[in-house]
Amino acid sequence: MCKKIYKPREAICLLLFSEARNAEEIKKALYGKRNSRLPQLLRELRNEGKIKTKLSKDNRYHIYQTETKTLLNYIISELKKKDIALTPEEKTKLLKILKQKSFKEFVRDFVNSFLMDVKSEHFTFSNLIFYFSIKCIHTYNVGRYMKAKCNIDPSDPEITKGFSEEKLSEFELVQLGYNLLAKLGNLSPRAYVINYHYERFIDMVETANRETKEFKKEQNNIENGNGHGLS
Repeated sequence: MCKKIYKPREAICLLLFSEARNAEEIKKALYGKRNSRLPQLLRELRNEGKIKTKLSKDNRYHIYQTETKTLLNYIISELKKKDIALTPEEKTKLLKILKQKSFKEFVRDFVNSFLMDVKSEHFTFSNLIFYFSIKCIHTYNVGRYMKAKCNIDPSDPEITKGFSEEKLSEFELVQLGYNLLAKLGNLSPRAYVINYHYERFIDMVETANRETKEFKKEQNNIENGNGHGLS
């Protein structure tokens, strides 16, 4: 446990991503007491375009919220370190997802999980993006499997238009497209291992399905007098 906030600038942006707050609320969440550095950090983040501000309805104080592009730029930067580039179209798609209610709820859940321990080394962009990358890997593998083996492509609006809102939210990420999901999956250092286990599981399911079909076919042959049973 660190005595100070591990990455205060990122901590502020995480707090403000899905919920706008005033300076007093930010101070209480991060420090629980007066902190002379907070006003400076807020000014820096605002000047850099990482957070935006607006006056409260009574014009008494400023309300701060993180710009969505702050997280987008972080993701682009992290992928660049791995020699992975996003096309302009992919950046637009990803920004759209980051703005959606479901992603903001995802960030809120992350923040609330660590809110009592904001000084944890886990309260960072990198840890949030790690969990996001796991979701991308899961969506990538499930979507491709459904498309290849069940002839159902969750990325096709025509196929999913009959889904309930809850079911659609499960496949929201697949709208990014499988190429982009694969890229985002690389944000996780465990991507290769996780994908490997998915492939092993899929192979196991395919083998079970194939053997079941063969068994049923053999049973039908026996019942119809066209076979000699299992050898």
